[in-house]
Amino acid sequence: MSQYLSVVIVDDDPIQLVYMESLLQEIGQQLKVAIKVDQYTHGKAFLFDLEDRLDWQIAFLDIEMPELNGMEVARIIREKDLQLSLVFATGFAEYAIEGYEVKALAYLLKPIKIEKVKRVIESFLQSQPEEEKSVVIETEGTQVRILLNELIYLEVKQRELEIVTTNASYLIRQPLSTFQNQLDHRFIQTHRSCVVNLDFVSHILKQDVLLLNGDKVPLSRRQAKTIQTAFIDYHKQKVTLQ
Repeated sequence: MSQYLSVVIVDDDPIQLVYMESLLQEIGQQLKVAIKVDQYTHGKAFLFDLEDRLDWQIAFLDIEMPELNGMEVARIIREKDLQLSLVFATGFAEYAIEGYEVKALAYLLKPIKIEKVKRVIESFLQSQPEEEKSVVIETEGTQVRILLNELIYLEVKQRELEIVTTNASYLIRQPLSTFQNQLDHRFIQTHRSCVVNLDFVSHILKQDVLLLNGDKVPLSRRQAKTIQTAFIDYHKQKVTLQ
């Protein structure tokens, strides 16, 4: 999959939570987007975790909830000036005007149809500038956001995954294949233990790939021709687009 999306659903109805997640996963398959979904049944619990979850990009909020309803949750989010796209789900059309007050991305009337959710996801993805795409990792108990255009390469070292960027390097415990789902077309696997950003490739050698920061990463013999072709095609495309 070429893109990654982190979504949270807040709804006091467990059946609706299961239904919405199934829609999102089906849409992810259709759009070739890896969609990670978190669920909450209470607005307060969601708000408690929110500031520590920098990876969330879209929140689907049910409006009719006890204690804090979805609109109240949205106002708190905007008061904190958190950059989170909001999508409301409700059975009552009269809430639509209030949705505009909190800069909602969309307003969905129940029963929610997959076509409308798909349009919301497509609209969000199209609004994201290429240079601002990022991933969030957790290291030493702290969440760190990494821009993809600053991510040089990933390499498996024993049981850890090393993430090397233009500013720092990090070690996390996560499979390389899982992390790859969050990357885009500029990243290519040179070896079973390594993925590189083609923007940072300097030279392709016989057994290694030399990167612009001076590091060398392993190159699989079987993959050598594929990597060379991908490198040439990628940079040809960049020149054409300039």
